[in-house]
Amino acid sequence: MSNVVDLGRREPLVWCCAACGCSTFKLYEGGITECAGCELKGSDNGEWIRELPEPAGPVKDKLTDSKVISFSDASPAAALRSMLQRVDADNLVCIIAMETNGRVRTWGGIDTQDRIDWLDRRLREARDLLTMLAPTTKE
Repeated sequence: MSNVVDLGRREPLVWCCAACGCSTFKLYEGGITECAGCELKGSDNGEWIRELPEPAGPVKDKLTDSKVISFSDASPAAALRSMLQRVDADNLVCIIAMETNGRVRTWGGIDTQDRIDWLDRRLREARDLLTMLAPTTKE
């Protein structure tokens, strides 16, 4: 006779470096890891984050150059480091950072009406990406 225990479905987790957010590591004998991005060594040099699959449907079809990553399990500092590592600085148009106290910090090179219209479209699309995976509440 055997007992079968259902442990449930596990979320896909990705180990990311605590210093730079990289998810590629060199593994050495004895359990030592080294970040391939910044070479930070140690067994506690990162944290698990939940990387969600690419969304399907109208948002993904419309935004073929977008990637959705959930940093809800990571600290804000780790999420920021990871995002900065993934951004192409030579093609950066704007940066928008919002803090829990309501402060908004921005930087941008928006200098024509065409760029303003483009920014408005992209901000709407970014909001859709940020909120599409949030649970909906029924009132």
